Amino acid sequence: TGPISLANIVASLAFCLAHLPFSPLLHSLSVFFPSLILGILWSRHKSLFLCAGVHCYYNAVYYHFSVL
Repeated sequence: TGPISLANIVASLAFCLAHLPFSPLLHSLSVFFPSLILGILWSRHKSLFLCAGVHCYYNAVYYHFSVL
């Protein structure tokens, strides 16, 4: 297996679909790649704290720039 597993791709697609009822299409699609990155981090490090920290950082940067 490579750095991105099939399970990671399927979970990232499901995450996009889960955002569709609550977010515009572009926002729903924009969560795909960060989800892949979080999946890779989880696969390599098995650290929920690392994934949560990266997720918090991503959200902070995303919302900071979306307000500007």
